[in-house]
Amino acid sequence: MKHAYLIIAHNEFEILKRLIQALDDERNDIYIHFDRKLNHYPDCRTSYAKLTFLEERMDVRWGDISVVDAEFALFDEAYRRGEYSYYHLLSGVDMPLKTQNYIHRFFEKNRHKTQRKAKFYINKCRSASCMQGGLKQASA
Repeated sequence: MKHAYLIIAHNEFEILKRLIQALDDERNDIYIHFDRKLNHYPDCRTSYAKLTFLEERMDVRWGDISVVDAEFALFDEAYRRGEYSYYHLLSGVDMPLKTQNYIHRFFEKNRHKTQRKAKFYINKCRSASCMQGGLKQASA
């Protein structure tokens, strides 16, 4: 059961590096969107998880639709690159309160409760063309 961690980052890169270390597990892939206002990326590396930086960078502003656009870009990239049982959306300054073993055990134990709801939303989104830019078209 593979998990995708989707991270929006713009500052506090030492915390981001610790977050990546906490998520670095072969059962996870990590996707990061760095705000376009940044002049350089921090040096982030993993040993076990696949780490992907989004090429399309947006100017993300707090409380603005640009936050949703960045989230959507992360979901779209992860959806196109892999098949995941779960997607976790984080900011670059979040930290997991539990270990990866605990998190994966929790989702495995509760799979029958969560995947039923997730499949409904994914199928609904596919039929509404969300994955092909429907959100941007609706806001235009």
